Amino acid sequence: MPPTTLTPRPEPGPPLPDWLGRLLCRVGWHDDELLDASFGFAPRETVETVRCRRCRRVVTRRGRR
Repeated sequence: MPPTTLTPRPEPGPPLPDWLGRLLCRVGWHDDELLDASFGFAPRETVETVRCRRCRRVVTRRGRR
């Protein structure tokens, strides 16, 4: 089996203007980062806590991998 090579993550682009980021959050396109994840035995038992980097909205969601 050949060795696996990892591709580097692309560099983030220039930051959005503040007004454009607020507008995107207003229409529901948040820039979420994972804060906490709890895993169970079944896939639907996963619970994640995420926070938007722009508007600081915190949401707990279930059933994602």
